[in-house]
Amino acid sequence: MLCALGLHRVNPAVVWNEGVGFSRCLHCSRELVRRADTPWSRVPRGYRIVWRAARAAGAARDPLRANANFHAAAWRGAASRKPSARPAATDSRDRTPPRIIRRALGAGAALMRKIRKIGTAADRSLGALAPPREVASRSYRYLVRRVAGERRGTPLRTLLVSAVCGMGTANEAMLMLSAIMQDELGGRLLIVDATLAEDGIGTVLGVDGQPGLSEACAHDQWATLEMIHALSRPSLFILGAGLRPGASRPEDMAAILPFLAERFDHVLIQQRAITADTRNLAMAARADFVLVLAEEGRSRMDSLSAARTAFRSNGIHDLGLILTVPPAPGDDSRQGGRHDA
Repeated sequence: MLCALGLHRVNPAVVWNEGVGFSRCLHCSRELVRRADTPWSRVPRGYRIVWRAARAAGAARDPLRANANFHAAAWRGAASRKPSARPAATDSRDRTPPRIIRRALGAGAALMRKIRKIGTAADRSLGALAPPREVASRSYRYLVRRVAGERRGTPLRTLLVSAVCGMGTANEAMLMLSAIMQDELGGRLLIVDATLAEDGIGTVLGVDGQPGLSEACAHDQWATLEMIHALSRPSLFILGAGLRPGASRPEDMAAILPFLAERFDHVLIQQRAITADTRNLAMAARADFVLVLAEEGRSRMDSLSAARTAFRSNGIHDLGLILTVPPAPGDDSRQGGRHDA
């Protein structure tokens, strides 16, 4: 199931050639590739890997192939690609085709019923965002582009939203932001409910009451993948708050974040205000970028000031601000908004 969703367990014996890493999954034996700044993925459609015997005498045995010495020569696309076909795309959008997800979800009736239950709840929320309303999404689209652009060549893998507002507003913003991030950045997006409560985005997307972040353990990080759910929107996944959100341990939350960032193109994390719980610092300190979410006319200025002081006191300086505007009477949309880095 995990391999079908693209969550492969990579053989630690990696062969590097011309800046490209080659390996295999320990479970399904599929060939995997990566560049230094990208996660592991299957060989893009239209390409294959050519393994050739090493010419150097006495070369060390490669654990990837028994009884022989091999190395990955390079990408070979011409032999398996039709002459009239365009070169296969190598960006993250093609790493997990939707049809693979659908085939994986059909593995068992019980699992299918579970996914359908989750998908129904997600459709009610995410369906309205496909495509998002232009007025409501324009500011978020600009925000994502600007934050990604400010990375100066460094990939934006983990984005944390710290909500200094009510959870209703926070959940609406997370739904909008997740849809826009996927549209703008592509790839597989994992949403993590790190609110340490039972009213976060995981509840909205229908994974409340199921194992999640509170059951994650630093000593068995692979078990965390079993708690991740595929949503009805392709390439979108959710890790809920878990059965006992209040029991989440900061050392476990901090340890699994880099692990998850290596297996998804982007990780979007939802938290309450940084000052609401000292455990919030564990993930915030390891995120690539932090966005403080406030609501105009409702979030208190002293709360924003305290949050800013807490972030800077703990060495967290990559900060931005989303200021949401309450809808006018008779208007059910929200405009996300000004981004002040």
